Amino acid sequence: MTTNTATRGTKRKVALAAGALVLAGVGGTLASGAWFTDQQKMTGNEMSAATIAISAAERSGNASLEMKNLMPTADASKGGIESDLKIVNTGDAPVRWAFAIDPKASSAGFLDAALIQFRVGDQGAWSEPTSFTSASQTLQKGPTSLVPNEAADVTVRAWLPVATSNSLQGATATFDVVVKAVQSDAPDATFDDDTQFPTR
Repeated sequence: MTTNTATRGTKRKVALAAGALVLAGVGGTLASGAWFTDQQKMTGNEMSAATIAISAAERSGNASLEMKNLMPTADASKGGIESDLKIVNTGDAPVRWAFAIDPKASSAGFLDAALIQFRVGDQGAWSEPTSFTSASQTLQKGPTSLVPNEAADVTVRAWLPVATSNSLQGATATFDVVVKAVQSDAPDATFDDDTQFPTR
């Protein structure tokens, strides 16, 4: 009897131990996963912010626009003086662009008398004529965006109306052309907020 009880106890212990090993094996399999897997690493990845940059120059290569010897005329297409401006997207993102006239110095009354208008491209429509004084308060917006390295040609035409005072003979004026660029998806109002633009 003693031997039977001991044998049963031993068998029970062996069965329990075997069951524990099976459970441990199952648990180990569940913990380590039974699926085929792989993992790869890409190194040296980079991220950078885009650069918005625009340049402007007289189309033939001159450093500035020169509209000299303006005279009174009834037909600006024949008597107006034209100068060409090339605006280039020198950054690495698409931009919308605009430009304005910024008068610096003038003979009295000359900027009020002289008229100016603009055309984008050789076949574009001319803007409405306006005085230099009014043009300085109006931003002329380009009709299309420019992708990187794309250029837009702008023709500037200036003349004096037939009612110009004789006292303006020999009058002079200096002005800057200010060109602005914003990323192509920026709100249109960005052009009007000078705090958004770096001072050059």
